[in-house]
Amino acid sequence: MTSDEIRKAMFFFTFLLLLALDGFGDDLIPRLTFTSETGLAFIYGEAEEIVYKSPSGTDLLSLLVYPVPPGLGAYVGMEARWRDSILTRIRLETAWPLMSGNLTDDDWGYDTPSTGEPDVHSDSTAYLTSWVHGDLEFGFPDNRLPITVETLFGFTFRQMAWEGWDALQNPGTTDYPTGEISGYIIDYRQTWLIPWIGFSLGHKESATILAVSLRFAPWMSVVGRDVHMARTEPTTFVDVMSGGVMVSGGLRGEIRLADNIWLAGRISLEKFKGARGDTFIYEVGSPIETQYPNTGGAALILFSSYLGFSIHP
Repeated sequence: MTSDEIRKAMFFFTFLLLLALDGFGDDLIPRLTFTSETGLAFIYGEAEEIVYKSPSGTDLLSLLVYPVPPGLGAYVGMEARWRDSILTRIRLETAWPLMSGNLTDDDWGYDTPSTGEPDVHSDSTAYLTSWVHGDLEFGFPDNRLPITVETLFGFTFRQMAWEGWDALQNPGTTDYPTGEISGYIIDYRQTWLIPWIGFSLGHKESATILAVSLRFAPWMSVVGRDVHMARTEPTTFVDVMSGGVMVSGGLRGEIRLADNIWLAGRISLEKFKGARGDTFIYEVGSPIETQYPNTGGAALILFSSYLGFSIHP
């Protein structure tokens, strides 16, 4: 599914949910209030591509760490509130790196534990070439206390891509010689789909809003595609993974600037780990597909901050 199809599906299902909750009544529109927000995003973190030596073990055969260098982006969001008791939020984000980063690739032999130094290490210049993030969130606030307690659940979509160039490797291997390898070395893409649950605690005054939130996912779906461009025969590795956990914490604040215009800021820290699944290997010019069960893995850690303007009813 493309990122454009994801966006269309998010809007479509949100609209259907709102209609269902109201029962298609004539007073649907008066019961709804909308808040919109747009602004700038800052991102930083790293992603991991993991290869395990065996389907059930945790010893590593290979670990590639892809940087998410400091990047600047833009986001847009909308919240629909139904009778102050049910909220639907949609948020889309994209970003561009402000600089390149360093891609590391560590490899261990089957007889070398990955707790020690790798048998082969390489460094490449990495460029983040794609960043797409989407959230669909549903909230159920309880306003009976001075602090609003909101139960949350939703779905997060993330897609990131990198290019690796000009590797420096020592020692050499059959596919890559010792020393510097010039040119386009590797192309990697990670796609995450995460259903999650969570809660937030918030307090609103006449001119300020402050809220903290925590989200948790006990399962994720991840697909990684790694194309080794510099091999004698370019080879594609596709990891189809699931499981793992995600933990995310955030802090949000807003200050009223005018009647319905607010300055909004948010920071968040997210960690995704434990996803694991099968690896499929395809070589150019060969119809043969090789499958390695449960040897592929992925992880991700991200820091994000946002600053923008929101329009309240």
